Amino acid sequence: MTEDVFATADPETLKGNAIKQLEEITEDFTNNKIDSVGLYMSARNIWGNINRNPVLREKIDEALKLQRLAVRQVAVIDISKGDPIRKRYDPDEWLKSIPPELMNKKNVYFQDKVKSLLNLFRSIS
Repeated sequence: MTEDVFATADPETLKGNAIKQLEEITEDFTNNKIDSVGLYMSARNIWGNINRNPVLREKIDEALKLQRLAVRQVAVIDISKGDPIRKRYDPDEWLKSIPPELMNKKNVYFQDKVKSLLNLFRSIS
């Protein structure tokens, strides 16, 4: 059985690498070096790798918990179909939730989602 490098990696190094990779794919997308599919797949891989690290997964859960508390101050959160806060950052959920008005503008949608993911990773300490 092989060791999961992401699960045992130094959390700060892994987070720093994820931020750098997200910045690079955002720049590559902006410069037309990759398309929206490449942007999505890269973000999906980065999200998966980060979540394999128990320390970072716990920090992400804490950050999402704080966001949920903030949203609950002004609105009711319907969790009957899953956690809407987590869905905002989880690339596996992005394809399921493209608003109809952005169906023909997936580039804008995915770029916004990747920027949100980047901000989430920057916010965890």
